Amino acid sequence: MSLSPIPRGVYPSVTHISPRALAARGIRLVLADLDNTLVPYKVAEPPAHVAAWKEALAAEFNALRIPDMGEVTDLNALTGSYINLTYTLPSGQAVRLLDDKQIYLGNQLHKRGSERCYGLAAGRDFLLVCEYGEGGADAEIVLYKRR
Repeated sequence: MSLSPIPRGVYPSVTHISPRALAARGIRLVLADLDNTLVPYKVAEPPAHVAAWKEALAAEFNALRIPDMGEVTDLNALTGSYINLTYTLPSGQAVRLLDDKQIYLGNQLHKRGSERCYGLAAGRDFLLVCEYGEGGADAEIVLYKRR
């Protein structure tokens, strides 16, 4: 696939960009704010409505009150192929819950008092919290919640 500087979509606001719609079109990379339309030059923080969008999602994760999970203060755009771990269900069946072509907002937080981490992923209609060891080993689903 060739890289073109010509936009393939125009949106009224960054909060109108749907990761699901991007992935459905095969878009795996979004270069945003190359001309400083989201945040003016020399401004370190995004506008209030963009920050509020991410903060609301972080607040949803924090409201889950997962034991030994620290406060979610930031979420990052992550491709499904990067964070799609394999989980073993109680039946012994191995499953992967995410779409490798989707873009999710997520983060990794260390589990207090443990060598393990919590992985967070938010899609348009769900929140996923998992726990895993080094390199994603022994991944376990902690919570999957429809939004």
